[in-house]
Order: sequence, then C-alpha cells, then structure tokens
Amino acid sequence: MSDDDTLIFADEDHTPIPLPLGGDHVSAEPSLVAWHQSITDDDPAKPWKILVVDDDRDMHILTRSLLQNFTFEERAVTCLEANSGHEAVEIMRRQPDVAVILMDVIMESDQAGLEAVRRIRHELNNWFVRIVLRTGQPSMAPEREVIVAYDINDYKEKTELTAGKFHATMVIALRAYRDLRTIERLAMRQEVLEARVAERTLDLSRTQNSLSRAQEIAHLGHWDWLFQPESHHWSAHFFHILGYSSDQPCTPSMKRFLQRVHHEDRPRVKAALQGNAMRRVRCFSGLFRLLLPNGDERHVRLLASIWPEPPAPIKGLSVTLQDMTEVHQVKDTLRIATQVFDQALSEAESQLLITTQVFENAIEAVMVTDAKWVIQSVNPAFSAITGYSQQEMIGRDADVFSLDRRDKAFIGGVQRHLERHRSWQGEVWNRRKNGEAYPAAISLTALRNHTGTITHFVMVGSDMTMIKRSEEALLRSATHDALTGLANRTRAMDRLEQAINQASRTKRQVGMVVIDIDLFKNVNDSLGPTSGDNALKEVARRVGECVREEDTASRLSGDEFALVLNRIQGASDCMQVVRKVREALAEPFSLDGQPLTFTASIGIAIHPSDGQDAPTLLRNAGSAMSRAKKAGRNTWQFYTTAMTDQAKRRLTLEAEMRSALVNEEFILYYQPKIDLNTGRVQGMEALVRWRTPDGRLVPPNEFIPLAEETGLIVPLGEWIFRTACRQTKQWLDEIASPTKDKAPPLTIEQLTDLRVAVNLSPCQFKEKNLPEMVLQMLEETQLSAHNVELEITESMVADDVEEAIRILNRLKAMGLHISVDDFGTGYSSLNYLKRFPIHALKIDQSFVRDLSDDFDDATIISAIISMAHSLNLKVIAEGVENPQQLNFLKKKGCEQMQGFLFSKPVPAKAFKELLYKTM
Repeated sequence: MSDDDTLIFADEDHTPIPLPLGGDHVSAEPSLVAWHQSITDDDPAKPWKILVVDDDRDMHILTRSLLQNFTFEERAVTCLEANSGHEAVEIMRRQPDVAVILMDVIMESDQAGLEAVRRIRHELNNWFVRIVLRTGQPSMAPEREVIVAYDINDYKEKTELTAGKFHATMVIALRAYRDLRTIERLAMRQEVLEARVAERTLDLSRTQNSLSRAQEIAHLGHWDWLFQPESHHWSAHFFHILGYSSDQPCTPSMKRFLQRVHHEDRPRVKAALQGNAMRRVRCFSGLFRLLLPNGDERHVRLLASIWPEPPAPIKGLSVTLQDMTEVHQVKDTLRIATQVFDQALSEAESQLLITTQVFENAIEAVMVTDAKWVIQSVNPAFSAITGYSQQEMIGRDADVFSLDRRDKAFIGGVQRHLERHRSWQGEVWNRRKNGEAYPAAISLTALRNHTGTITHFVMVGSDMTMIKRSEEALLRSATHDALTGLANRTRAMDRLEQAINQASRTKRQVGMVVIDIDLFKNVNDSLGPTSGDNALKEVARRVGECVREEDTASRLSGDEFALVLNRIQGASDCMQVVRKVREALAEPFSLDGQPLTFTASIGIAIHPSDGQDAPTLLRNAGSAMSRAKKAGRNTWQFYTTAMTDQAKRRLTLEAEMRSALVNEEFILYYQPKIDLNTGRVQGMEALVRWRTPDGRLVPPNEFIPLAEETGLIVPLGEWIFRTACRQTKQWLDEIASPTKDKAPPLTIEQLTDLRVAVNLSPCQFKEKNLPEMVLQMLEETQLSAHNVELEITESMVADDVEEAIRILNRLKAMGLHISVDDFGTGYSSLNYLKRFPIHALKIDQSFVRDLSDDFDDATIISAIISMAHSLNLKVIAEGVENPQQLNFLKKKGCEQMQGFLFSKPVPAKAFKELLYKTM
C-alpha cells in the first residue's frame, strides 16, 4: 500500500469516506530488501573493484593483504594497481565501474594525487567512484574547497592502515558507491515510467477511438455493472489486471472480482461499492490490493460513477480499475532513494565537519592565500606557532612572516614549480611576530579552477625548531666530546680530511698540532677525578679560544688535544697558535682553591710535506709530540728537525723584537725625495732599522715580515709615525728660524711642500682607530698634516674596497697626502685607482732597475706616468741609480725620484746636513 492504509471514497460533496483495508501492513513479495538488492547490483556474483594508486610497492602489497578476505554484502573485492596518477586515469578510462580508489596524495611520478583526481572527475566525468586519499605526511590533508570541488570522500594517513580502520573505511566507501548507483538506476526507472505515461497520454489525446488501447497502455481496465437485470462487462485489460487469462475466459461477476481482492481488503471494497451505489454517490474512488493466483500482489485504484446522471433512475455503475503497482514500486523506490540520498548527504556533512575539525585542530600551521599570496585564512595552530592572530593575518601578504620569500630567485623557483607540478615542499626559514626566526617544513599546493587558472595557494607548515635542536644534539653527541664539548677524534679526522682536500685545490697548507698536558696524572691522583675533569674543561676552553673559527679544536683522549689549522701559509702560522696555547696554559688555574699552572708537550706536522693524508699527518704530529716529551716536556717540536730549528730562531727573534721596542733599539733612516725639475729635496721617506745592543744592524727584510705575522707591526708602526713626525717638526722649526751659522730660512712655500713619507702596514690599515691614532700623533708632535705623506700598497685596499675608500677619505680630509707604493706589482685596477683619494703613484724599483736594458719596463713606466697625469696624480720613481734612468724619467715627466744616485737612506743627523746642502 501507499503511505495510508485505508481505501478512501468520496461522495457527491467530496466528503472523504474512509474504507479500512485491514490490520497490519503486509509486505509485498518479493520483499523491498530483495527488490532493493536487485536494482542495486547488476551482477551480485561480480566482485567489487578497488583501484590502489601508490608509487610505493610496499603499499600495494599491504593493501592486497588487508583486502584478501574482505567482503561487502557477500561480494569479494578485486584489487587493481597503478603506480602513478597517469596510470590511474587510464585504468578508469577503460574500467569506469571501479567502486573505490585508494589514492596516494604525493607521488614521485608524472601526476600527483589531486591532479589524477581532477582528471577522473572532470575529464572522465566519473562522479560515482569513491575516492579515499592516503598520505604518509600528516600535513598533506586537502582543504575544504578541494574536498568539495573533487568530491573527495575520505582522507587517511598511511599509519592508520590497521585492518579494523581500513575495513571500516572500505565499507563506508563501498556503501556510498552502491547508493549512488542505486540512485542512478532509480532515476532511470522513473524517467522510463514518466516517458511511458506521457506516451500513453499522447495517444489518448490523439484519438478517442483508441480508448481500449489507451487503457491497456495506461494499465486501465473498464467494468460496466448493470443492476437490473444484473450484468457485468469487463474490458480485456480488466481481465488482465485481475489475473484472468485470455485463453480461459470466464463470466464477469461481482463474485469473481471480489475473489481477486486481497482478503484483508475484500469486505471493505464490497461495502464501499454497494453502500456508495445505494447512497447515490455520484462518483467515488479508492486504493486497495489484489492478490493473484500466482501470489503476485498488485496495487490498484478504483474509480466508479453511477449512470445515467441523476436525477434519472440509477441503472448501474461504470468502474475503471488502474494497475498502480509500478507507481507504488516507484514511490517506494523514491522513498528508498530519498533515504539513501539523505544518508549520503549526512555522511558528506559529517565528512565536511571532520575536515573543518581537522583544519581547526591540526597541529600543523595551515594558511590559505589567493593567487597573489594575500592571506585568506589561517588555523589556530598557525597563530600558536607564529604569534600572529587570525585577524592580524587575513588580508596581509604572506611574506609578513617569511624570510625566504624575500629572495626573488627562491620565490621565482617555487612559483615555477607550482605551475608545473601543483605542489612544492621543502624547508624554509620563517619569522615569528616577535622577530624570532625559526625553521619550518612546509608544503605548498596550488588550487586551480575549471580553466586551470591558479586561484589559491594552501600552505601547511610545521615548526622544525625542536626537531632541528634534537638533530643537532644527536649530531653533536656523535661528533663532540661529552666532557669538554670540543670535537672528538672522529670529528677531528673528518675535518682534517676536508682541510686536506681543500688545501689540495687552493695550494694552501694544513697544520696538525697535537697537545699533551704534562704530568696531568698528578692532578687526578692528588685532587681526584672530579677536579681532573674540571681542569680538562678549563684546558679545553682555553685551547679552543686559541684557534680561528675555521679551525678545529678537539680532544683525542684523556689529556691529549689536537688542533686542525686550515689554510695556513706555513710553519709561522702554526707557531702563532702554539705560542697562544702556551700562554693560555701558563695562566694560573684555580682548582679547589689551589692555583695550578700547566705545561704541554706539543707536536706539529704540516701538510703536504709531513703527510699526504689525515692518518699520516696525525701520526707524524703525535711522533713530534712524543719527541717533545722526551726532550724534557714544556716544549714543542716539528715533525722535521730543520723546521723546529727555524721556528726556534723565529721565536728568539720575536722575543728580541719585543725587548727592542721596550729598550728603544729601533732607529729611523731617511731617504730623500728629489724634485727632478729643481734638484732640491722635496721630501723624505722614513725607514726603520734595528740596531741590537751589540751594535749589529738587523736588515728590515728579517724583522718586518715577523712583525707583520706577530702583530708587533702595530706598536712599531705607531713608534715610526710618532718619531718621524717629531723629527720632521724639529727640522722645520730649525729651518724656519736659522741661527747665524746656518743657511737662510726657507720660504713658506718650501716649508709647506716638505713632507715626510711613512709606510702603513696592512695590519695598521685594518685597525679601526687608524684615523684617530694619526690625529693624536699630529696633535702630540704639533706637525701639520700637510707635511705628512702616508704610503699604502694596492693589496692593502683590495679586500674591502668600499671600507678602504672610506678610511682614505677621512685621512685625506685631515690634510694628509696619500701615495700608492710599489705601483705596478699589485692589482693595478684602474677602476679602483680612479676612486681612491690619492695624490701620487710610486713606480716600483723593479721597473726602474732594468730601464736601460728592458724595452718592456720602459713601456710600462711610460704608460704609468701618462695614466697618472691623466688622473691628475704625481709620479715618484724608486731605485734610480744612474743618469740614464734619471734622464728617461725626467723626459717622460716624472716629478720626483728616490735612489742611490742621489743618496742612500741615512740617519737623521746625516739627512739634516743633506737637507741644508740642497737649499
């Protein structure tokens, strides 16, 4: 029956008259459940098809094992496999009846998961297959817009592949697929029925002469019932509806009609027919059931009217019987379809709620932007990680918290990758609201509309700070000594191998220094192991401070340490470090209130002369250390004896130099600068000499390089500058105020032009307070800055040109003259030369020496002079020793000269006499 369980008739006034049809509802045969099963499955014996898409072979094996004995509605499943999104699309093109797809989101293949989903939904137009996304990365959950756009039915992490959860997921997906197919078939059944009724209605409207045929088509049967004398006439289709065969005709009668009426409805149908006729009800109708001999149950509608029309005497009834069985079935089908649709809608809403909850409760930061990277939404985890609230972020550009997005090359590469592959993942540095930078692992996905245009970007990110710290801690524990924090033996050997490989390419050397603390066992024996450990920590700290950042300090074992010195020039660099170590250990230690000092036996080996590989170099440095211990401890040894002797000589010389500074053993010599046009002394260069207490004069080429290496050149340079300024001021005062036995005073112009030249060393030039030091010396000696010339070299200013220009501009602004010494032997960059605030160039004596014999030197000097004059610079030539050189330089326009032709460098007293002679 339909929704009501009564047969309703209406009288003339259209007042409904209920006609009960019986007690409880009796289900039709076949049952609704069986009928539902019949329209749901085309072939109940056919297994469900499951397509597994993953580039991981192990995931295929695991999925097959989980589905081996799985059944749904007593049907097994069969697994199809695809290793990429492209393969999945081709399988779906050939087999559109696949029920469920298990799709990996991220695959190293030509198409990733969501791209394949898009093609299946939009290109193949397959909206029946249920799609379950799987990923090994929790941060790859698709956004709500993606779920809706692509009708994604579920999202699972691969870690959830337990049998129970997996089977539950499969049951939900298969049920949804079955219900969608049911809805499709029901819709098709209804469309067919509607088309059939429309066709029959059309036939009826075309001709009344086809009434019988039309009734048959519309499942209508006609019954004419004449009261006096009683007679019955049934149409052919009326017989058919009642289940009477046309091969066995029977005489129509009320009795035969009522025999076919369901026994539960029979009394009420009989009473309705007789009662309404007796009450002269003009027309009435009702629904009831027929029960045919074969057991089929039919639902019919009866429409009856009396004839002829009142007030004429009633002669009979005209009855139409319509078979409503199909309509009833369609109605039930639609009811079931509605239930299925409601259930599917409920499941979709549930999935949407789950997705929303995932977005809100995910521990990863999620950010959605438009195509221009303007932020549309962020989740609570994003705010917790970055410190920015949702209100602060929406509408702002995404680079407000990103560091790497400021790198144009980086952002361009990411955008190109997203355009080609739709997703990108990697590690970047982001910035929190408080300005703190932190490492983040992010995944970016580009969302596209139906035209393929990018509309949004989705970023899922995790704070990697704790992970990085853990990794660093694990790495440090594997590569560093637990007690001292220095590198361990493994780390030291690895860094030594790297240094050797790098040195082989750069033609530099590598130093290996092995340090053994002398008699350290006595500390453990007397003060205990705890104090010994504390002492080792302090030793390690001091030793570590003796090397550069690019070097490596390590603890090999016990009280033995090692230093890897990267990119050194030679033994002198090693000795500087050894000296620092010895000085650091000589400082008293305080252990348990007791002051202690340590000494060490130190061995040194240098790559490549003392070993071509790391093990050999370490072994040879250890041998040198053992030799130092045998020599009485508290000393050092190179692997080769000759190098040890050379280093000891350098140490001795360094100690003597320090003493010489204190004892004022250094003196200045002066070499005049001659004006080539007038022949007069126009200036002088101050040159340092060292006279030892025994009267020996140490050549500058012996102690100046050592002073540079040890840093002694800074105090020595200050002494030279101060002494040269004081001496020049004294000469100028004497010349300006001569006595009777002296030459007449110079003019103001001549006094102004007399300058003393002082060489600046690279170490001095790198001192941050160089301009302040020069100003202090000038004020101290009362010498005018105009009477001082500073000589620099090209190599001094090549490392940091901008800083060099800044310093030179400050010096020039003070009034000092600046010249470039040894010009032609350094970088000689004209681009830098025109930017430097200099006054003169000094041609290196190596070009002047062979001027008469070497055509190339003559050409170079001519070019230098011409170039200098074009830049308004004066030229000074060094090393002039014969008239031929003098004449050449004068002819080419060189302004000044220095050399033995006029005078060697002489002490101050001799230079004073020379100065007076030329006035």
